[in-house]
Amino acid sequence: MSSQADTAAELEAARQRLADLEKKAELQEVQQRIAKLEQPRPVVPGRPARKSAGLAVFLSFLWPGAGHLYVGEVSDKDMTTGIIFTCISGLCFLISFTIIGLVLTIPVWFATAIWTMISAARLAKQKNAESGD
Repeated sequence: MSSQADTAAELEAARQRLADLEKKAELQEVQQRIAKLEQPRPVVPGRPARKSAGLAVFLSFLWPGAGHLYVGEVSDKDMTTGIIFTCISGLCFLISFTIIGLVLTIPVWFATAIWTMISAARLAKQKNAESGD
């Protein structure tokens, strides 16, 4: 009887050891996957990152001109336009504290936002086409 008990105990110990080894192997596999994912992606020199037209539109909706900054296309003309739209947006914000100001600023802001959203989306698509994406 003790022989069977010893055999059962050995079998249980062997199963436990096997389970521990499997856990260790799984742990090593997970650690290897994490190490692989943490490695930085290679950047192709001379090729700019692709810009999302949708994100450029969203940023322009939040703040006119932000989509242009995201795309990275900021020329002297864009800077001047951006400064003008920033001043218009700031003025609209200040005027909006009155009822008549609110009535006047909503259409101005809406028109400005639409114009900059269209412009930012067009610019993002143009930049992506130039970079070969």
